[in-house]
Amino acid sequence: MPRLLAALLLLLASPLAAEDLTIRGLERGKSYVIEVAADGAVTVNVTRIVSVGGAPAPGPTDPNPPAGSPFQQEITRQTKTVIVNQGGSKTTGAALATVYSLVGDKVADGSIPTDQAFGAIKAATNLVLNNADDGPAWDTWRATISATLTKLQQEGSLTTKAQISATFREIAAGMNAATGFKPAMLEGPEQAPGKGILGGIDIDKLIKIIELVMQLLKLFGVGG
Repeated sequence: MPRLLAALLLLLASPLAAEDLTIRGLERGKSYVIEVAADGAVTVNVTRIVSVGGAPAPGPTDPNPPAGSPFQQEITRQTKTVIVNQGGSKTTGAALATVYSLVGDKVADGSIPTDQAFGAIKAATNLVLNNADDGPAWDTWRATISATLTKLQQEGSLTTKAQISATFREIAAGMNAATGFKPAMLEGPEQAPGKGILGGIDIDKLIKIIELVMQLLKLFGVGG
């Protein structure tokens, strides 16, 4: 989804708007991640080259790109940044991913109307972060994603059931790639209460927050 990535990268760069930054030599058909270090040094990396009608090919600076679209890869990168550099936990990351996955599925099957989708995301995200010790670590991540989705809505490219559900699912997939969470972790007798930590994720805590999220989402359902 080129528009998704472009909108996301534009918003990521917005804090630097006070300074003039000119980057030349960028090519059409390529996606770029622009990183600005604390000392002001700017690094531009190609995330993936995408040709219409063909399979994505790895960029010259990324011989083994991660799976998923450029947008999904950017979500993965941002999520890893929160976990590695800002004190975010994999448990909260998995819970937030589950919010987007659940709402995306419910929009797809019509149990949450499109006009309720973003309200559901906001309320469920509030619930997760208000019940997480590391909630503040996700503030920048949340603000960036929220601004990106708002921009796409305003452009009219995030209005239909298919567009909304696909985008939410892509955000969930990008986050899961960063945390290592898989829904199968919650299934089977080995994941019964008392299992504890699995892959750095507190399964018991995650199950409890998912139960709360599912109860909350009933308020946004058809006839809810």
